[in-house]
Amino acid sequence: MSANSIVRSIGELFAGSGSTPADRWRMTSICLFAFALPLAPKVLPVLMVLVVASHLIAPSVRRHRPVFHIDPYAPAPWSVLLLVLHAVGMLWTSNTGFGWFDVGIKLPLFLLPVLALLPGIRANGREAVFFSFCAGNVCAVLLCIVLAVYRAALPLGGGHLEFLSSRFSAVMHPSYFAWYLAVALAMFFLGGLKDRLPRAMGTPFVVVACIGLVLTESRMGWITLPVV
Repeated sequence: MSANSIVRSIGELFAGSGSTPADRWRMTSICLFAFALPLAPKVLPVLMVLVVASHLIAPSVRRHRPVFHIDPYAPAPWSVLLLVLHAVGMLWTSNTGFGWFDVGIKLPLFLLPVLALLPGIRANGREAVFFSFCAGNVCAVLLCIVLAVYRAALPLGGGHLEFLSSRFSAVMHPSYFAWYLAVALAMFFLGGLKDRLPRAMGTPFVVVACIGLVLTESRMGWITLPVV
């Protein structure tokens, strides 16, 4: 498949993102957040503010629906509550340094559900968000591989150990990285991307995601991989 065909296929995912600048910015901010989620965790709070702000300024959101839609039968509110309980649990520990570090690692339990609580986006917009998240995971895996090769080549490098577990996962804790990669694979196979993207793009994504998931050495990741 030609490069033009691949670009056209990607363009179809993002086409028609909204008739107003506010709608287009809302879509762009969500896709940017999804892309940065596995690649640059430290910038997520700033991007989350941009996502919420883009919803607040969207006239269609203000007129036709509440800014936040909470469904008690959906998993999103309970996920937010779980992170809140983690934070409340800090009252019963003296090891606050590691405690807040662990809360920070679990921050996606709050950030991702907040996206779900915001007003829904159109069907093909959802696939654009999925694509952005998958692309972010691929970039994160490739970055980790490049860094591992560089460290392994150093005189005091760890050799093949640089490609395993926490040494390989330079972007975040390996268990969470494996979680993201498993979700990305599920988005690809079950979220509609497999049928929308050309095989020349889908096959490399699946290969890179599987390699990254295996190299994290996450036991739950290994168990989840064949299921997905």
